[in-house]
Amino acid sequence: MKFPPLNILSMDECERIHNATMEILRDIGVHVGLPEARAVLVDAGASVLTGERVSIPEAVVLRAVKSAPPVIKLTGLDPAKQVEIGGQRVNFMSGAGILDVLDLDGQIRASTLDDLAEFTRLCDQLEYLDLNHGILDPRDAQGPGLYPLAASRIIPQSSKPTALVIDTASDVEAIAEMAAVALGSAQAVRERPFFTIHDSNSRPPLYLNDKNYDVILAACQRGFPTGLTSWPMPGLSAPVTIAGAMAQKYAEFFTGLVLAQTINPGNPFIFPVEIGGAELRRGNVVTASPEIGLAGMAGAQMARFYGLPSVAVTATDAKTPDAQAGAEKAFLMTAQALAGINLIHGCTSEMDGMMIASLEQCVIDNDIMGMVRRLVCGFSVDADTLALEAIAAVAPADGSYLTHPHTLAHYKEAIFEPKVFTRQRRSEWLEHGGLSARQAAAARAKTILSVKRPPLLTSQQTAEIERIAMSYCRKG
Repeated sequence: MKFPPLNILSMDECERIHNATMEILRDIGVHVGLPEARAVLVDAGASVLTGERVSIPEAVVLRAVKSAPPVIKLTGLDPAKQVEIGGQRVNFMSGAGILDVLDLDGQIRASTLDDLAEFTRLCDQLEYLDLNHGILDPRDAQGPGLYPLAASRIIPQSSKPTALVIDTASDVEAIAEMAAVALGSAQAVRERPFFTIHDSNSRPPLYLNDKNYDVILAACQRGFPTGLTSWPMPGLSAPVTIAGAMAQKYAEFFTGLVLAQTINPGNPFIFPVEIGGAELRRGNVVTASPEIGLAGMAGAQMARFYGLPSVAVTATDAKTPDAQAGAEKAFLMTAQALAGINLIHGCTSEMDGMMIASLEQCVIDNDIMGMVRRLVCGFSVDADTLALEAIAAVAPADGSYLTHPHTLAHYKEAIFEPKVFTRQRRSEWLEHGGLSARQAAAARAKTILSVKRPPLLTSQQTAEIERIAMSYCRKG
């Protein structure tokens, strides 16, 4: 970001959220059912309140916060594609976990592994997207081995850093093996990670699943960037107020952070700061409310308060690529970027409560990402950009800047040009077919997917990754 991120909380309010989170951890505690996980927390300085509820003192939390790195560095299979998650950087990442696909012919159908590979190929070519994610949970691979199979379709298609979805420690083991094939060795993966696996989901309110510990342990033993996600639904699985939902969520997160930093001090651990949304009249999941935007903005500030890298989700409740989808995605992306979220997750599709993926919406979202990126990059003010020499040459002569060398030197970075949003005159737009943004996006998606690009991995590497994925299906 060119300018300081937007703060919406006072320092006193940050302190109050922190203090509430620490009080929850100390006095109410978090349910940690697995004896091994409780033992790690006790070794770190926690205590067992009653049964399986663990109390964690503030000093233990702050020690873990200090241990965790403030920036996570990832390098894609293409070494030129690097990201830093943390500090004052804003990165855009694709959606995840979607079950159904809205075809270019307008039909909704169950997603497949082939769809996942196609969406990954498309997203890999979107100019303003920094990281790929497992955008689909393919319905033709549901069951044991889902996420290794999904990773086997993502890794060979993604030149960018990725976030890989996992459910169990076995999934982490599978990804570790596949990553070693892609980079040449397990040591290379540890030295130059190209993925994060932060989608282990706790169960609000204040409940860590056994799998959460298993995943954190498996990831931290290998030094993989990881995290602990929670999606509290205000009024359902969390207090209806934003501040209360944040404090509860953060208590769950810090339990995971203490586990990670006790297992492997200094292990990269990302901070998911957003909360979910719910329509209480019907009990429906909501993904694009103003409250979600506010929580993400405040969460970015809380992440800076702790010095941790942040992630938050942007999505849309729209059912199709339409005005609602564009408005909700632009609203959330802009709010989160201005607030300084380090990793904006869900930037492509994430429609209908994160249930539908659309190639068209991915391409439309790319233009939105480009506009938001241009906004947060700001502009320079120096002798060259103030352009006094150009003004002195053009203005007295009543001329035009169109052909002046200063314009030719700067126009590409000075003026953002969208890929599918039109800026043509209406007559010119009609001459070129009068395409809506959705139609133009469909055409661009087809063009991108029609181009054959050199493979990122050899056929032997791709086959070995597929073999590893299938072996974990059999284990399951």
